[in-house]
Amino acid sequence: MAGDQVTYSSNSSYCYSAEAETALQEELRLLADIEARYEEERHSLQRSTLPEAVKGRISRQLETVRDSLRGPHVQRLAQLYDELLSRKLYLLETVH
Repeated sequence: MAGDQVTYSSNSSYCYSAEAETALQEELRLLADIEARYEEERHSLQRSTLPEAVKGRISRQLETVRDSLRGPHVQRLAQLYDELLSRKLYLLETVH
């Protein structure tokens, strides 16, 4: 990625661009938001007076929605990880 500033951390074997770090943080934040919302809705459902059969159906629906919302962000995290790993391997090859 042209123009990316690469940062080297002495505490870690990873190198990363500021853009990649921002993207990682954003994806993790979005996943945390999805999880928090799911937990709130699940706890609310558990406290409700609905029949257990209805709670079970709604619970499965909540899980389906959660999984579909998480999917793109998990894929993006995997893509970012692959990019960071490729960058690290490239830099290791060019240094040695």
